[in-house]
Amino acid sequence: MERSKPLTGRLDINRKSDVGILGSRCSVSTSLVSEVCRNKRTRLPDHSHELASFNLLVEGNYAEFYGTRRLVCDPLTVLWCPPGVTHSNEFGNSGGRIFYIELAKGSLDLLQAYSTIPESFATRKPALVSLALRIRREFEGWEAHSPLLVEGLIWEMLAVSIHQNERRDRRPPDWLKRVMTMLHDNFRQGVSMNRLAAEAGVHPVHLSQVFREFKNRSVGEYIQDLRVNLSARLLLEDKMTISEVAIAAGFSDQSHLTRVFKRRMNTTPGAFRKDRSLG
Repeated sequence: MERSKPLTGRLDINRKSDVGILGSRCSVSTSLVSEVCRNKRTRLPDHSHELASFNLLVEGNYAEFYGTRRLVCDPLTVLWCPPGVTHSNEFGNSGGRIFYIELAKGSLDLLQAYSTIPESFATRKPALVSLALRIRREFEGWEAHSPLLVEGLIWEMLAVSIHQNERRDRRPPDWLKRVMTMLHDNFRQGVSMNRLAAEAGVHPVHLSQVFREFKNRSVGEYIQDLRVNLSARLLLEDKMTISEVAIAAGFSDQSHLTRVFKRRMNTTPGAFRKDRSLG
């Protein structure tokens, strides 16, 4: 394990300017992890990176531009940026905080032998967000086992990303868009498989099979993910009690939220809120 600055407990912030704050960096055999803050609106012109990276937006608003393609990010969004891809980026009016996971040279060589490296994307799917948050927690409180744990988590992030990319190569049926719209409009109160199947015009069994093929989870798991994502955003805003967050996100009560949130995010709602407030 190598560090550019000593790291003890939480982030060791060591440089400040009008543009931003740069935190400590830690390196393991497969990656370099760091956290960067921008304390005001910042636009970076076209550039590219020699290293591929996963970037977790922790706070603020952020967007990346790839020609005419635009990726807009809210907190708890994971971005994937392949190496050598020209892009520009912009932080919103209040700046932002990003946790960077840069992959060391050669880390993608083995993967390219059997799979296509995904193009740039932004996602709030808990599968990737949870992994990135676990790496960030290791970064904030490094221990002897952390390098091995972080390396394994990074390979998991790559596996999830490649799997998503392979699914994207096959065209989903047109009715799946209608199902997704209905889910996003009704996830707080829930929606039955029969109602979704009626909207799609297919049998519920066929809907379940196709949904899992393209979304890599069941309809029920997807609804839980939507509720967890909303809960995380409400917890970050810190305007509601945890019980109020649970009801607002569609959970039956606080204990229901806690069970699902911990399973999906690997931490409790209370610990999640406390970690963010201390950051």
